[in-house]
Amino acid sequence: MTPDPVRRLTAVAVAAATLTGCGPTAPAAAPAATGYDQVIAQVYGTPAQRRAADARAWWTARLAAADCMTRAGHSYAIAGYTAPSLRDDVAAGNLLAFTPTGPTLGVAEKLTRAADTRLILDAAARAATDYRPGTDRAATVRRCETEAAAEAANRVPDEQQALAAQLVDQLRQVQTTHAPTLPADYRTCMTAAGTPAADVTDLRARVERMFPPTAADAYDPTTVPGWADAVAAERRAAAADTRCRKDAVKTVRAAADRQMTGFAREHAAELKRVAAGWAWIQIDARNAETAAGPED
Repeated sequence: MTPDPVRRLTAVAVAAATLTGCGPTAPAAAPAATGYDQVIAQVYGTPAQRRAADARAWWTARLAAADCMTRAGHSYAIAGYTAPSLRDDVAAGNLLAFTPTGPTLGVAEKLTRAADTRLILDAAARAATDYRPGTDRAATVRRCETEAAAEAANRVPDEQQALAAQLVDQLRQVQTTHAPTLPADYRTCMTAAGTPAADVTDLRARVERMFPPTAADAYDPTTVPGWADAVAAERRAAAADTRCRKDAVKTVRAAADRQMTGFAREHAAELKRVAAGWAWIQIDARNAETAAGPED
C-alpha cells in the first residue's frame, strides 16, 4: 500500500517529540574534544552520523516527492535507499595536509553509486501504471524530484558550517607553519609522476574526466568501454598522491594534534552543541525512514 506522505510526515514529528525525551535511546555525542580526531568527530560527525545525514536527506526527499506527486494527482512509490558513500573520511577544507590518502580517490565509487541511485529513482518513477515517457506525469516527476532534493539539501547541524570554517582557518595556519612549501612541492611531484594537479580536488576532477561518459539509462557504468582503464588510472593517480604528500601529512597532523586543545577550549560550547546536533541527526534519520516505510 502506498504510504500517505502527509500522515507519515506527521508521524515523524510525533516520533521526534517522543524521542527527544528519551535520553538513553539517543546515540551518544562524540567524546570531549582533546585532539585532531576528536575535534573532527565533533565538528564533522562520526562516519555513522554522516551516513545517517545522507539517509535522512534521502528519506526526507522521498517523502517530499511523494507528497508533491500526490498533490499533482499521481501515485508515486517511495524508493529504497542506497548510500552515496561510506563517508569514512573527512577532508577538512580540502587542505593537502588534512585530506586522507588511500588506494583510490573515490571517483569510480561515486560514479557507480550515482548510477545505482538513478536506477532506484527511475524504477520508482516507472512503477506507477500511469507512467509514460514524455507525458505530463514524467515532467511532474522531474519537477517533484527537483523540489524534493532542494528541501533535503541541508545535511549538517546548526552552527556546523561556521564552526568548520573556524577550524579550517586554524588548520590552514598549522599547514602553512609546518609545511610552507607543501602546495608547490605537491604540484612539482605530481607533475613528475605524470599526473599534474594543483591539489587533491583538482586531481579528483581530472581523474573523473578520464572516465567514459554514460547514458542516463546506463545503470552499470562498469560495462562501458574504457571503464577498466579509467579505474587503473585512478589507482595510479591515488598512489602518486600518497607518495607526494604522505610525509607532510604525518608532520602537519602531529602538529595539529598538539594545537587542538586550544581550539577545543575556545570553542567548547559550539563543539558541544554541534556534536549534539549530529547525535540528533541519527535519531531523525530513523524517524524519516520509519515515516517513509511501508505500512504494517
